[in-house]
Amino acid sequence: MKQILKTIALTVSVAMLSVFLFTSFFCAETMNDTVSKVVSNSRQFENAERIKFYYDAENAVLTVVSIKSLDIGNEPIDYIDVCVKVKISEDGIMNYLPEKTPSGLSLDEARTMISKRLWLFKTDLYDNTEILDYTKTPINDYGIEKYPLLDDFSTAAKFTDYLKTVFTKNIAEHYLQDTTITSFGNELYDIGGKVAQFTFDSENFAVTEVFASENGLWHLYRVTIQFDNDMHDLDGVGAYDDFYVGFFYTENGWRIAQTTFKNDYELFYFETYDKKATAEKNPSTSDLSVLFPLILSISFTGTLLCFKRGK
Repeated sequence: MKQILKTIALTVSVAMLSVFLFTSFFCAETMNDTVSKVVSNSRQFENAERIKFYYDAENAVLTVVSIKSLDIGNEPIDYIDVCVKVKISEDGIMNYLPEKTPSGLSLDEARTMISKRLWLFKTDLYDNTEILDYTKTPINDYGIEKYPLLDDFSTAAKFTDYLKTVFTKNIAEHYLQDTTITSFGNELYDIGGKVAQFTFDSENFAVTEVFASENGLWHLYRVTIQFDNDMHDLDGVGAYDDFYVGFFYTENGWRIAQTTFKNDYELFYFETYDKKATAEKNPSTSDLSVLFPLILSISFTGTLLCFKRGK
């Protein structure tokens, strides 16, 4: 009897290990296959030349986009031409999320968002006195007094929530990772490197729309702004530089998906999809649910055989 119990325990352990190994292998190796399935099932991707994707593991949502380029400025600017979102359930079933219909984006609305981005850019590179809370006791950091940031930006979570009102969620979540910050405990006391040698007029700037995609999901603007430093002011009237800001329509409305202010770039955080890397089947979205009962049935058969041998 003890031998039979040992055999059963061994069989079950092997079966569970097999399930774990099969699940880990297929989930890790078949994302390109999942993307391939989304692309093949959507007519919008018929003429797509470049495909990228982003998987939101927290919400189990896969975003697949096709990329096009604009020859504007000194170098081409990539933008999202097609965007398809898919919710992947625990059993691997894909559910296509409804497409969002873009609402109008006026020049004033775009300017308001760009102004927020310029304010962040100034805070990042020059000084953050505009968001310091002088009502609180400063902390002495190697002889330098540092005040905490205002309550709206006092923690990384709060600052990220604010960033999501300006940027796409993808950029907002990566913003702080790419920014120099000083924190004590859970509070932020400083952001940005303060390394720039010039400043600019963040209130008086010109905004011109230069492009809108056919589906209305993407708008690109040229921002002309005056710098007031001696290095650029060669003719005595100030130097003007052009930047580009791209807006993309998201589930939360219009958000900045690209700027050349600090090279904030939505597509930078997307993976590249290689069509050559696809396989014939896609266990992660179709076959995986079949693997579990298959492996368990094999385990059960093995257990029965062990009983027979024990008899």
